[in-house]
Amino acid sequence: MRVALALLLTCGVRASEALGFVFDDVDFERGTAQVRFQMGRDGRRARIKTDRRSARARRAVPVVPSPLAQLREWRLMSRWSADSDLILTNSRGRTMGYWALRDELADVFEAAGIANASPHTLRHTYASRLIADGRSLEFVADQMGISSTTAHTVYIHSYRARQEAEASRDALEAVYGAMIQGR
Repeated sequence: MRVALALLLTCGVRASEALGFVFDDVDFERGTAQVRFQMGRDGRRARIKTDRRSARARRAVPVVPSPLAQLREWRLMSRWSADSDLILTNSRGRTMGYWALRDELADVFEAAGIANASPHTLRHTYASRLIADGRSLEFVADQMGISSTTAHTVYIHSYRARQEAEASRDALEAVYGAMIQGR
């Protein structure tokens, strides 16, 4: 579950996209993963369809060094480690499936004392973290494979809260900073 948790939390991919990753999708040298496929409800890996509204769905996402190291280690330990093998598998090398992923992560969330979380919660956490770190909504949309309209609709409250906090901090510093430092 560490690999699944790392992919969902640090790449912002959907559960179906994480379940569709094969080792060949990960460029270990560049530290990126190609999001081109997703696992369907029928347990088959399918190319992500794009249309006008979801033109960003197929994308390359950065993979943070720690999860990348976990992926390397997982590949070395796994019985299924060929380029075309799924990364997240069951004990027979087939897709873990969404419900198994959700149930396994529910145990992780419960052990961490996190209530009412799902794999999708990790996707929102990823987006919220990007916004808190000062990234634009356009960048968030690109990373998550959603339209900028969707990013704006879903995350504008987080974006505005960060902007308001920065403006408030700057205003308070301008008014009281010199006084507090004794100038």
